[in-house]
Amino acid sequence: MRRSGSVHRQLGIAALLALLALVGCASTHAPPVGPHNIILFIGDGMGVSHVTAARVESDSLNMERLTTGGLLATHPVGSFVTDSAASGTAIATGVSTKNGVISMSPTGAPLKTVLEHAEESGMATGLVVTCSITHATPAVFVAHVPSRDDDALIAEHIAAGGVDVLFGGGLGYFLPASVSGSLRKDDRNLLYEMEGEMTILRTEEEFDELLGRDRSDGERVAGLFYRAHPPVEYERAPSLARLTAGALDILAGDEDGFFLMVEGS
Repeated sequence: MRRSGSVHRQLGIAALLALLALVGCASTHAPPVGPHNIILFIGDGMGVSHVTAARVESDSLNMERLTTGGLLATHPVGSFVTDSAASGTAIATGVSTKNGVISMSPTGAPLKTVLEHAEESGMATGLVVTCSITHATPAVFVAHVPSRDDDALIAEHIAAGGVDVLFGGGLGYFLPASVSGSLRKDDRNLLYEMEGEMTILRTEEEFDELLGRDRSDGERVAGLFYRAHPPVEYERAPSLARLTAGALDILAGDEDGFFLMVEGS
């Protein structure tokens, strides 16, 4: 078991280092290497077998137009079947951890994420999801907590995390317990804490208005459109495609480039 864990940690670290090489190093005078912007698309629960099934059904996939591919081991420490917390941590940090753990090592040490590396390099950052923004996959890029089930604590990490664009659900975890619709057990108002630094959106109409007006460079936006998880695709608005396009429109204004994670949750 130790050897297996070491191997897949090395695979994860190698994959992360390859990604970080694209980000470049802000501490040197050498010109940046690789693309100016990085977009990471995640299909929730998707693996090689799912891609194969989709290819059989549709004959060809847009992702097959990419000229480079690779594999990342995402199985957890101490178990055979992974969950979104452990697999997401492997993707975001290059290190394997236990199921249920958000970007912390098996011994409880915080693990630096690719989003945090991007922020250090001066890049703008964004998370776009079709679940609560506090759910395991988005959480692993910005939070460091021992349990994926602690949405209220994850929300606190996200509120203080400095991400420039946040689109998804989970509004209730940012509202104090005294307010209708809150999912917190305390009276901390994270939206109030965020409003001084971010434009807060709660409705599709506010989203449309934001994209339809001139915005200052560097404007940060949090769109929390549902109390918890958004509904199924045909009942959900704005759609994932529109949220992604909106995030790209906002982040593209950063001259240092951006890192964006988009999850079909």
